[in-house]
Amino acid sequence: MARPVEQRRCHVCRQRTLRRVARLFEYEVSHDGRGPVKIRIPDLEVVACTNPDCKPAEPGDTILHDDAAIWRITVETYRQLGLLTPEEIRQGREDLGLSLQEIADLLGLGGNSLSRWERGRVYQSRSSDTLLRIIFKVPEARLFVERDCHGHDESGQEFKEKFPYLETDETDRSKWRKLRRFTPQDHMTYAEAG
Repeated sequence: MARPVEQRRCHVCRQRTLRRVARLFEYEVSHDGRGPVKIRIPDLEVVACTNPDCKPAEPGDTILHDDAAIWRITVETYRQLGLLTPEEIRQGREDLGLSLQEIADLLGLGGNSLSRWERGRVYQSRSSDTLLRIIFKVPEARLFVERDCHGHDESGQEFKEKFPYLETDETDRSKWRKLRRFTPQDHMTYAEAG
């Protein structure tokens, strides 16, 4: 079992003066091919030497980031980049009642991508993040992906009721392709006319 922070010695001054303190934390991260974004956390709780006589070579040399601090940095980075957090991804998947494998198959993800996103090991791309948001919030989009991209749903009846103007047999996919070019305004115009 690890010793409590207060019983550990500072590696610079060798005194038992390590304490949990809130500090400003800033760093820059580049994501998805875009320029660096400054991530700022004004009150990150870290373990730091509180001995005023401690003279480290660099100011950050006596600051330790424990698991809780590292997780907070991870979650704040997701938020400040405008991405779904790992918890939001897991919750969205569970709300749909899907397993990791089922949603990975639905989205065409390979390997363990979704698992890595849910554990905060890898940041999802902005396009993947947008697709996740759409699948989580728009039931029609999920039905469309299941039917058009994967060619299956239980009866197709629910999809036929929601998009009757797109119904077609399995050999004629041209109407399905039109949906990709439709805007929300096109759907409203068609619904009003029909």
